[in-house]
Amino acid sequence: MTVASCAVNLECRGSDEPETEWIGLCAFGKQAEALAALPDNSMISAIGRIQINKWTGANGEERRGLQMIVDQIVTAKSVRPGGGRKKAAGKADHKPGPTEYAVAGGAAGDFNDEVPF
Repeated sequence: MTVASCAVNLECRGSDEPETEWIGLCAFGKQAEALAALPDNSMISAIGRIQINKWTGANGEERRGLQMIVDQIVTAKSVRPGGGRKKAAGKADHKPGPTEYAVAGGAAGDFNDEVPF
């Protein structure tokens, strides 16, 4: 089991500056090993179940926070081995692996979509 924290920048209506929300990550098995092996400040995409944790702080104040039980973690290096930039079209000599197709070609690769509320 590995527990970590992930900073997520969220845009808020009525504000020009994004707010940073910290989400706890909890992973098991191979995903825990992958999460533990990542250096600090790694860019990741995580898929899992979000839950709200509630507790009482040392000062007696009730606190709450978000935590994700991780099913899958994809890093920038998983998508682009070596973490380098993509080559120009027609000059690629690297064939993407199955993980790269799943992230780059599917809905999981589109992180700028609007949430329909």
